Amino acid sequence: MKLIKEEIQFIEEYLIKNGVKYWDVRLELLDHIVSAVEDRMENKGISFNEALLEVHAEFGNQVHTLGVNPKRQL
Repeated sequence: MKLIKEEIQFIEEYLIKNGVKYWDVRLELLDHIVSAVEDRMENKGISFNEALLEVHAEFGNQVHTLGVNPKRQL
């Protein structure tokens, strides 16, 4: 499944916000992330957001969710 222009722009803005300032590096990362997201959407039948979160986590980034922190000791 191919991503639409707005989804690709969202990923590029995400990279810029996360400090990827060199355009050549950003272009390589953008290509890699777009391909990985498209693959997950097609093969797993998941949404753009779900696929992007999976790819984000694979880069070693933490995925923040709203709600109670499961690691917090009560």
